Amino acid sequence: MKWYWMAGAAFVAGTAFAHAAKAEAEAYYNSAVELEKTCRSKRNSYRSECYGYLMGTFHGIRTAEQIANHKTVCPNGKINGIVLKAVFLSYMHNRSAEHKAKYNQFSNEAANVAFAQAWPCK
Repeated sequence: MKWYWMAGAAFVAGTAFAHAAKAEAEAYYNSAVELEKTCRSKRNSYRSECYGYLMGTFHGIRTAEQIANHKTVCPNGKINGIVLKAVFLSYMHNRSAEHKAKYNQFSNEAANVAFAQAWPCK
């Protein structure tokens, strides 16, 4: 009987943790505009978040390419957070305010498009 209680408690705790983690993840960068604001910030902590988010997105693309055996982004040269930030901000700069409001892209979608446009595979 005791193990049922422990299993139930573990389930409840795990579920609560999963919901908290999901809520926190959803609070960050739901839109490309939010990520753009973070990347344009002068605060070091925001700059680090920007680099980390874009590097994670880029590595996610590369991993998906390896799994699918199909390249979508073909960069030439060294890639780091500074380069990815410049590419993302250039992409966002070229979007009008009306475009940003109408399409309100998710941050990862905007980063994917920015990287694919910057480094198309031939």
